[in-house]
Amino acid sequence: MNIKRSLRHGAFKILLFFKQKRESFSKIRAFLPFLLLFFPYQFPLFGRSDYVNTEIPLELDAPWTTGPLFTPSAVIVPKGSINIQPYVFVNEVRGHFITHGFRALGSTLHNVNFETYITYGLTHRMNLILVGQLNSNEKRGKTYTGIGNSLIGFNVQLWKEDPYSLLPGAKFLFLEGFPTGSYQNLDPFLGGVDATGDGCFSTRIGIVFGKTFHIRNYIWLSSRLFLSTNFFHPVSVEGLNSYGGSLHTKGRVYRQNSFPASVGMELSFSKNLSVALDIVSTYIGPATFKGNPGVLINGQSATVGYPSVYQISLAPAVEWNFSSQFGIIMGGVFTVFDKNDDRFTSFVCSININK
Repeated sequence: MNIKRSLRHGAFKILLFFKQKRESFSKIRAFLPFLLLFFPYQFPLFGRSDYVNTEIPLELDAPWTTGPLFTPSAVIVPKGSINIQPYVFVNEVRGHFITHGFRALGSTLHNVNFETYITYGLTHRMNLILVGQLNSNEKRGKTYTGIGNSLIGFNVQLWKEDPYSLLPGAKFLFLEGFPTGSYQNLDPFLGGVDATGDGCFSTRIGIVFGKTFHIRNYIWLSSRLFLSTNFFHPVSVEGLNSYGGSLHTKGRVYRQNSFPASVGMELSFSKNLSVALDIVSTYIGPATFKGNPGVLINGQSATVGYPSVYQISLAPAVEWNFSSQFGIIMGGVFTVFDKNDDRFTSFVCSININK
């Protein structure tokens, strides 16, 4: 009963949060609203591809697991098996922060991001990953819904975890991003909500380490470490775009590397119930522009590009697993430190299906 009352109370607080009156601020500089593209994309690119680890040869079977929310597992999907994990992110951007604690004025933006990860076991050591996205944005009464960037990649099992020693499991990750979302020639009357992508072909390489500790009975602690880097190709832009600009902008944007990293922990209390926490660190290198930036309505030269971005976020969650093939996880994401970034709060829900 206490658990049910806690869940009802938590759901009430979430509904109350999203019904609160939105703040209204003066217009931010031209390129700042378009930084909204970072928070839908810095997390999906982590490449989850989780699978329930049922092969730990201990006296007590490992509990069923689904989380944590972002840090990927160091275990690949077995050959011939498939893992499907759809996500729903409900995001609210409350303002742009030049440095931690110093807020530049802007308008509250609401975003709902739908993502689906499909992971298939090609061999005993390699997985195929496919990721698709759909974004729905709203700001100042203006709305837009469109597809986001797409991903295809591979996981390779470097070595498996040794349950009888401190040796963690390790997995190599390779992902290629495709610019299927809208990013240029945006409608000036929509205030940037029609930006659902960044126009970049990108390459991500990363490595995941994972270690599971059996404490007692069904109490297990799973720990993960994910380190990666992103390489971006230059982007040709015209008109109002995801990097700023105006109607007459024309040129190329050059993005430097980004370095996402995260630590994930998952504590299981029973065969079904677990809690999880991700600590996510994201550094995004600056983007520079070469070409004609165009002119704003006030006669000033438009700004295209952005300085380096850094953010630390926390993502607590709770999960309930009905079986080894089906589980659900719900939680939130919030920033604890940011520089040159949009501060946001997110509610996240995901289901995990293994076949």
